[in-house]
Amino acid sequence: MPPCVFKACRQQSLLPAFSLIELLVVMAILFSLAGIAASGLNHSSQNARLTSRDLVKAKLQQARAHAMANHTYTAMVIPVRSSGKNGLHEIAMIEVERTNEGYVPLENENGDAVLSQKWTKLPGNFHFVTNTMIGSDLPTVVDEEETLTLPQKGRVTECHAIVFAPNGQIKWPIDGSPIHIAIAEAARQGSSFRITRISNHRPVFDLLVVNRLTAKTRNVTP
Repeated sequence: MPPCVFKACRQQSLLPAFSLIELLVVMAILFSLAGIAASGLNHSSQNARLTSRDLVKAKLQQARAHAMANHTYTAMVIPVRSSGKNGLHEIAMIEVERTNEGYVPLENENGDAVLSQKWTKLPGNFHFVTNTMIGSDLPTVVDEEETLTLPQKGRVTECHAIVFAPNGQIKWPIDGSPIHIAIAEAARQGSSFRITRISNHRPVFDLLVVNRLTAKTRNVTP
């Protein structure tokens, strides 16, 4: 084989290769990026957790203020889990009236429940959760069996509710014990619904206790 041909073949067969030091540097960079990404996700989750908690507190105070300012019964409502993809994941405020059977939403001329505030989703994957999910004996607001029926645009949505009287006191749920609201990152897993964030083999959640007279809340350390 002519020398020039042999030299060309040999050059084409040579492949670039990384040294061990270069590979270690690349691996270190990848691990650093992974750590930054994980830190960012945790920070985002914590922000969503705080926002969810603040949103619920604000909605309670808004419903109470609305009831007192308009001299009407007002409810903070949460769709039941079976209502669809946003069940236990969003919140709204409506005016209701008291009847012999309990409370029913005020309706417009079309027979639809009137929302005093539009539906607002909790951020991220945060949901209202039951006492079973958090491993507690204290019933939460979404453990209540009685619900409000909200007709809207041909669809009926059953909702858990906290009802304020015109004097600003919580009248429903009717039990005189404190009202508990639990919030956590959760998702549907097959036919079940579970809290997705676990720490030390225990679910991570926020438990709020609502004062019936003032609607102010305090956090209970799980």
